[in-house]
Amino acid sequence: MADIGIGQVDADGGQRLSQAEAVRVYQYYLPLYEWISGQISGRGTGRGPLFVGVSCPQGGGKTTLVDSLVGLFADQGLSCAAMSLDDFYLTHADQLAVKESNSGNRLLELRGNPGTHDMSLALRTVESLRDGEPHDEHAIPRYDKSCFGGKGDRFPADQWSRLVGTPDVVLFEAWCFGFSAVDESELTDRDLIPINALLDEGGDYAKLHAMMGAWIVIQIESPKVVYRWREQAEVALRENGRGGMSETELTDFVSRYMPAYAHYLPGLYADSAGYSPLYIQIDDNRNPLQMK
Repeated sequence: MADIGIGQVDADGGQRLSQAEAVRVYQYYLPLYEWISGQISGRGTGRGPLFVGVSCPQGGGKTTLVDSLVGLFADQGLSCAAMSLDDFYLTHADQLAVKESNSGNRLLELRGNPGTHDMSLALRTVESLRDGEPHDEHAIPRYDKSCFGGKGDRFPADQWSRLVGTPDVVLFEAWCFGFSAVDESELTDRDLIPINALLDEGGDYAKLHAMMGAWIVIQIESPKVVYRWREQAEVALRENGRGGMSETELTDFVSRYMPAYAHYLPGLYADSAGYSPLYIQIDDNRNPLQMK
C-alpha cells in the first residue's frame, strides 16, 4: 500500500493524514477491513451477504468506522451496505405509546433502550437482504434524530434509503448490539425489568443477533465518556441548524442509557453469549489501543 504521508501537504495543496488519522487508518480501519474480508472468503460463494454486527457505545465513532469500511470495500469492487439499529427506532407517535404503557419508567420515556425499536421492521429488513434476488430493491429505514427538539422521528417511507441487489457484506451497528439478558436478581435498577425481558433468549433482539455471521465489539474503559461524545454530536447538529438537545436535556437523555451499560457491557465484553467477536479497545479520543 502506498505511503499516504502524515502531517504533510500534497503537491496540489491538499492536506494529508494527520498522525491521529493515520493511526486510525492503519491500526484500526484497514485491519478491520482485512479481518472482514477474511470472514467473507471463509464462507465460500452463493450464501448471500455476510452480516457483521458492530457493537459500539454512542459517540464511539461507529458511523465514521462503517463509512470508511464501505469505501474500502468499494475500492475492491465489493458491495458493502451499512445499517444502524438507530434507524429502526419507533416512530415518535409509537414511542409516546411506549412511554404511556410504561408509566414511571424513565428508561422507556424516550428513544434509546431496547423496547424503543421496531424489531419486526428490523427483522423483515434483514430477512429481505438475506433472502433477496440479485435485482431486488430493498428499502432501508432512516431516522431523523433532530425532530421534536431532539426526541426524533422516523423519516417518511419515500425518504428511506434504497438498495438494489445483494451486497457482499452488511455492517449492522448499534450501541446495544449483542446485549443479552442477565438474571433478574442481578438487576439493581427495577426500570430495567421490561428491557431485560426483551433481551432474553428467544426474543426479537436475540433473533436479530443470531442473524449476524460475524461480530465486532468496540470496547471502552468507562461508559461515562459517552456524555462527552454525545455532546460533540449534538453541538454538530445545532451548528448545522438541525436542532438537537440542550446540554441539560442531553445529560438527562444519556443518563437513561447508563443502567443498560452497567448491566450488559460486562457480559458482552466477556462474550457470555458466545459470539466470538473481534474485540477492539479504544481510548477516550476514539483511538485504537488493542485488537484481539
